[in-house]
Amino acid sequence: MAEIFSNQLKAVLFLGDVNELAALRQENGYTVQHLDYESFRSRDKSGQPYGLINASLANITLRSISGEGYKDLYNILKDRECHAFSVLYNITYKNDRLVESYDTATVLYGYIVEIEEIFDTNHKRGQGMILNMKILLHDVSYIGSNTQRRLVVNS
Repeated sequence: MAEIFSNQLKAVLFLGDVNELAALRQENGYTVQHLDYESFRSRDKSGQPYGLINASLANITLRSISGEGYKDLYNILKDRECHAFSVLYNITYKNDRLVESYDTATVLYGYIVEIEEIFDTNHKRGQGMILNMKILLHDVSYIGSNTQRRLVVNS
């Protein structure tokens, strides 16, 4: 089981592309405990990329107090369509629980291929759940602190 290193909220996952979502509500986000993926392309002798980008898996660990919020993720798992997942870093919220700002974001486009649930009986408020999710990546984009700037890594 993954260990918590900080009590500060660093990253939150929202379903959909952050650029296309009208309003991001705090209760619609999933706390990200861990995120990793590999992205690489073949390069020639001068270092220029060529050819197709190799498919890879993103591993995301989400933390929640209850399992009720994960129904949308299971629906996406059954859907078999490419979906967007936005991970926003260092979020601040307004008084009405809407996202006010964030430092940077990563938008992952892909297919959920696996969901694993781990129940944490040592959680302070009873039984909590940690969810490990694997996404077969199709596209990865970064959004810098100036949200007008977008860097597409895979396409």
